[in-house]
Amino acid sequence: MKYEQIQQENIEMSTERRFLSTFTSLFCITLFAMTANMLSALAYKIGPDFGMSEAKFVKWTFSIQFTGFVAMCFLGGSASDRFGKRASLLVCSLLIALGCLIWIAAPTLWVLYVGAVIVGMGGGMLESVGCAVLNDLHPTRSKLFMNLSQIFYCLGAIGVGFAVGFLSKQGVGWRWFYGSMGALAVLVAVGFAYSRFPVKESETSADTSTAWERVLELIPNIWLPTLAIFLYVFGETAVYAFAPTYLKQLGAGDQAATLSIAVFWGAVVIGRIGCSFLPQKQTYEPVIGTLFLLSAIAAFCQNFVTGWGSGLALLALLGLALSGTWPLIVSMITIRNMKYSGTAAGIAVGCGALGCVFSPLTLGTIFDKGHPKLAFSLLGGCFVLGLVCIILTWIREQRRQR
Repeated sequence: MKYEQIQQENIEMSTERRFLSTFTSLFCITLFAMTANMLSALAYKIGPDFGMSEAKFVKWTFSIQFTGFVAMCFLGGSASDRFGKRASLLVCSLLIALGCLIWIAAPTLWVLYVGAVIVGMGGGMLESVGCAVLNDLHPTRSKLFMNLSQIFYCLGAIGVGFAVGFLSKQGVGWRWFYGSMGALAVLVAVGFAYSRFPVKESETSADTSTAWERVLELIPNIWLPTLAIFLYVFGETAVYAFAPTYLKQLGAGDQAATLSIAVFWGAVVIGRIGCSFLPQKQTYEPVIGTLFLLSAIAAFCQNFVTGWGSGLALLALLGLALSGTWPLIVSMITIRNMKYSGTAAGIAVGCGALGCVFSPLTLGTIFDKGHPKLAFSLLGGCFVLGLVCIILTWIREQRRQR
């Protein structure tokens, strides 16, 4: 679908309806951030309730939740291109509400795992389809709105860190947090019920290609930046999921360790605000490559920390360096593949989310065993490989344009 067609549909949409559609799409990313960060923030309370250590609970439950996330990134992105993004977003919001309800009532760990999978499924569709929708609504300002979406993500992550850190001290139980998140999911669903999005040709054509054909058409164009997203998410997940565990190993208390999540995402917000001002015509690869390089340097520097204060400061610097990588890569992939933006975003976000599955099982185990220097060295290596992928993407794009 061409920019002009999408812009014409946006012109015909009322200002109020366009604002509601955009704001709800942005806020759904905040909701997804809550589903992703609530778990690690509350693990020190939930784990002991089910007879598990904090690190072990995060490692297994995080991976289980993001298995559902990955599956629905792929399925949800493709389904949205065929059946419409509004219907997909309604379904995923209600899935999160259902998953939170199961968490509230979970009597055993296995029931809680079922809730985690369902929350992950809703989150997977929410992020991939939500990002595709923002690109459809604002194709000429993709960089701005992808970074705005991730600023909204960071607000959710920061809010969770502060809320858990403060309210837990007041005696608020972890089930209340999941109840509140479920209520927000219902509100988001209501917002999507009244939203409208540009209808793409793939949603109305009677002879639409199959999901598999769309994937085969897209893979040659997106596999390198998609691999870069995987490496980025693999590293980022380890940072925010195990930052509290890492700082406790350096001597931090429970409250300071929990607030590290807010500090990390606060630094990411600052960086993403800066990246949102990048001109739309600015070539993607030089900026993304620079961010990967700075992230690698910040990760390697963790090998020289001597206390939790310096460790926290470097985590903030790492957040600043990581800031614009994900939104810029997703923007690049969707804008260069607008015909099937939902499928393209679903593949990219889904493959990236595999990092959320494998990171706790690999780097998480290394943190759990008390080897943070090895973990951060591997993190730095991941970011260097991401830089290589972006350089190769740039070379390929230059050849394609000749």
